Amino acid sequence: MDRKPSGPQDATVYGTPRSGEKRVRTRTGCLNCRRRRRKCDEARPSCANCRRKNEPCQWGVRVSFRPENAQSIGSDHPSMQWEPANKRPRKYQILDITAEVARDYWQEIPSDEDSSDDQDDLTRPTSIQASIYEANSAAAHLLSLRKNASMNQLPSMTEASMSSAITKDAPMAVLPSYNQQQASIYQAADSFYDEGIFLQGSAYLELHETLRDRMFSTAKSNVPSNATTRRPTPDSDPSSDERRISRGDGRSDRLRYDSKGSELLTQHVEYELWKNWADEVAPWLDKFDLQCHFGHKLPALAKSHPHLRYSILALSARQLERKDRKRSPSGSLALYQEAIHLLLPHLQQKHTAVIASCIVLCVLEMMSCSPREWRRHLDGAASLLGAVGINGFVGGINQALFWVFARMDCWSALLSSEGTLIPISRWASQPSLASDIRLFRRTVMPLDTYANYAVYLSGRVIDLLYNNLCPVNQATKRTDLDDIHDKISFSRRWTELFEYIEDWYADRPEEMKSILYVSTSEGDNTNPFPILLFGNAPAVSGNQLYHTCALLMLQRRPQRVSCSRRPKSILWHARRICAISISNTHHGCWTNSIQPLWLAGQVMSHPAEHRAILELYERIEQETGFGAKWRAQDLKELWGELD
Repeated sequence: MDRKPSGPQDATVYGTPRSGEKRVRTRTGCLNCRRRRRKCDEARPSCANCRRKNEPCQWGVRVSFRPENAQSIGSDHPSMQWEPANKRPRKYQILDITAEVARDYWQEIPSDEDSSDDQDDLTRPTSIQASIYEANSAAAHLLSLRKNASMNQLPSMTEASMSSAITKDAPMAVLPSYNQQQASIYQAADSFYDEGIFLQGSAYLELHETLRDRMFSTAKSNVPSNATTRRPTPDSDPSSDERRISRGDGRSDRLRYDSKGSELLTQHVEYELWKNWADEVAPWLDKFDLQCHFGHKLPALAKSHPHLRYSILALSARQLERKDRKRSPSGSLALYQEAIHLLLPHLQQKHTAVIASCIVLCVLEMMSCSPREWRRHLDGAASLLGAVGINGFVGGINQALFWVFARMDCWSALLSSEGTLIPISRWASQPSLASDIRLFRRTVMPLDTYANYAVYLSGRVIDLLYNNLCPVNQATKRTDLDDIHDKISFSRRWTELFEYIEDWYADRPEEMKSILYVSTSEGDNTNPFPILLFGNAPAVSGNQLYHTCALLMLQRRPQRVSCSRRPKSILWHARRICAISISNTHHGCWTNSIQPLWLAGQVMSHPAEHRAILELYERIEQETGFGAKWRAQDLKELWGELD
């Protein structure tokens, strides 16, 4: 039982203020103390903290001026026409400056100080601001459901316009419902990868917010799920001209839709997108699924569910756009818009096709949005999966959908240093870690199940280290637990989980082991990492996940904790993570290695190792379209190798 402070002396020891005292936070300290978030005695000319550290004590307020925020008024503007103050004008004129007010209101422009390619755009804020305002107006017109207003007719496209929107040499803006200047937003958005295409006021963001809000309301509603949902009647068929969309609160919105706009693709364009799905995108998602549900089952399911069809095609189009920046994003935007409009009426049914569409759209958003927003783009689907009760052992397509989402959930949680969106206790059907492990190992596991076992262990590691259970001392990189009971509990849980992680590696089936290992030659700076080749995708990513888990656990190993087997060093695990990604070029495994490479790169110190990792990040983004340069930039800042 924790001892509580009983008097003034105890109160001082525990760091809590005495009764009657009020803690007041000030912002008048020196810049060094404010940056370190330490209390400053505000002594002039040098405070005690700066004198102790022998650092110059600086005072004042730091203000940064950005060129994109500069505003100027033309000489022909009425405000610039000088008149004597004591002279009254003979005539009055009422001027309509609504457009200028709207421009100033929507003046927020994403900035990236490290991007030199976008300086020309930053020096012309007026056109971009006007485009953002026009994009918001278009999105508001398309998505009036969010404002509980009726919409007479959604924009439709002809086959020719869609074809030109998706082909490589198409002009930037081809959607009839959008202004021509809106295309400049998406062109600028892809250059600012930190912000992605989900910019404030963009149609992409408006569509995402609409779907996200509806998924939350659907998850909270008591509408029957896929087990008891009745088949739609002709009156409620979403292919009819008029749909009634349930909002989950007893009310509904009536949506007028042009059924002639449902066929938006030419056969040639659709062939290109389906081929890219089969050759490139589906193998990403099926890398831990030997039955290949995304490559075999989902296309067949999409024939009878148009929202799934357009979700798949939107992801395929976006992946092509990410690989070839000359392509216009308006093609994937049109498909993304169509997928969401077709999905919303079916969301309450919560059947497999609906869940599949949500997961596919999550992959699209993860590929396209800022990494800082990954969690926000996953939380809606997480609530929907929880409401339906899908976990890692339900079988069939739903099980494949869960593990794809679980991998995204792990990397999002690792990036934000938080627990997973789906609590780890709901990943399997057992109440404890030991019970879950027995569930995984109760039979001879196929390769995909063994790889998903590694994903589960990754989720457990993140839950232990980041889910408000393990504060970390940033100076020592070790756990910083003051209470003796917390230390004992964490040490016990750490030891138990680390033993399971080591068992995963020791008990691997032969198919999960490498087929070739070639050590590095001493002094060979061109190949600083060994060759570690595997024969299948589950083995590639499964082994890399093991090394990632071990690296994270060893970095936060409690003091005076002994293991039954002597663990390898942190550097050994980090070098194996890099060797696996360099030696195995499976694109699905590459997309899964962006975060592990970043963790391993923090351990590397030789310039040849740095160069190899940066070159690999560049290859990943060029060949897969999945953003990786942002992590390379993080490592450059850590290494001090900024260009």
